[in-house]
Amino acid sequence: MKLTDTFSTNKVRQVKDKKEMECPKCGKSVRMEIIKTKDGLGFSGKAITNVKSSAYCVCPECFALFAVEAKAGANLVNTGNYDFLTADKLIFLKDIPYRAK
Repeated sequence: MKLTDTFSTNKVRQVKDKKEMECPKCGKSVRMEIIKTKDGLGFSGKAITNVKSSAYCVCPECFALFAVEAKAGANLVNTGNYDFLTADKLIFLKDIPYRAK
């Protein structure tokens, strides 16, 4: 086990809220699924400070995975304000081959 593993806390979660928007890849009007991540420093799984916040979106139609631009993603995660999530802030990463059920 590395020292960084002992003092890091990483959380990934899919949020229940979805954002209505047009998918930049398939062009369909969809409710984007949102994934939030937080990387921080802490001990025994308890966060002391947040180092980096990120957000990702998945189109439920074409299964494209997008990263949300760094500043907008951090604002979305830290404030919970989904107004930061707009189609022009999405960066295409890859196609997901299938949807897990």
